[in-house]
Amino acid sequence: MLELNLHDSLVPQLKTTLMQWRREHVSRWKVIATSMEVDNEPRNYHAVVNFTDSRFLQSKSRKDSLLGFIEIKFDSEHNRHVYNVSSRLIKNERYAPYNSLYHFKSTHDIRKVAKWLRTYIHTFSFHEIAIRSFGSFVGQQQDWIREPLNDLDYIMNRMSRREMQEEVLRLALSGVEFVAPTIQKMAQRGPKLVADAVERELFNREVKHIFIDEDGSVVVSAKKEAKNEKSSEFVVHSTYPSFEQCPEYIQQQVTMLRIGDDKEVEIIFIPMVGARVNDREYWVIEQE
Repeated sequence: MLELNLHDSLVPQLKTTLMQWRREHVSRWKVIATSMEVDNEPRNYHAVVNFTDSRFLQSKSRKDSLLGFIEIKFDSEHNRHVYNVSSRLIKNERYAPYNSLYHFKSTHDIRKVAKWLRTYIHTFSFHEIAIRSFGSFVGQQQDWIREPLNDLDYIMNRMSRREMQEEVLRLALSGVEFVAPTIQKMAQRGPKLVADAVERELFNREVKHIFIDEDGSVVVSAKKEAKNEKSSEFVVHSTYPSFEQCPEYIQQQVTMLRIGDDKEVEIIFIPMVGARVNDREYWVIEQE
């Protein structure tokens, strides 16, 4: 499904190409094409057509919804229009991946533009959606795992060398009581903190990405492991017609995550439960 929001002064050839593509376009989710005029004076003509994924129009970041764009300029030297097409799916081997032109292709041939639209302008895959917040989710989970030992480090770092020396000498003589407040605190809290750290390190459950679509259907993605960790990707694990038809543990955990509504926090993380990215995206930790 393709929705066109185009200015009347958009290059006729491109407008015709987009209308033809709309007749052929098949997608479960709507792509919205919107043109913006920069300069419509014929010899300085400059316009842009943005393509967005309709599922993410409310996202805070524009890059979360932008699938690509076409920039149109008039080439006065050759008296023709030039089309610069940009998409995350373009891999222009003329440039290195870190070069800004790596995701660009340029042509004056409208037939090539038509081909590139069909090849490179696609809605985001569930792997792409999941990977956006995966790093932040993992980071928060790792912070939670390290928290007990960080607390223990904080206590120990506040201990002076003289305090440690005196306590060690005293322990060498008695081996029973702790006098220094910091060592008393470490003795009181240390065993529990170490036990918590060990328990959290052993808490290794599969995580699943939950995406609730506009129509209420739910897509559950899981990480498909590969020999090389960098080549692992999220693939669709299962789909459900509605949230109520999801497994009970998913319903319960998403409900718990919905309780947290701190707008100042990018991702709301609850230990051993998962994380809330936004109203339609969640990470849940599989339960035994």
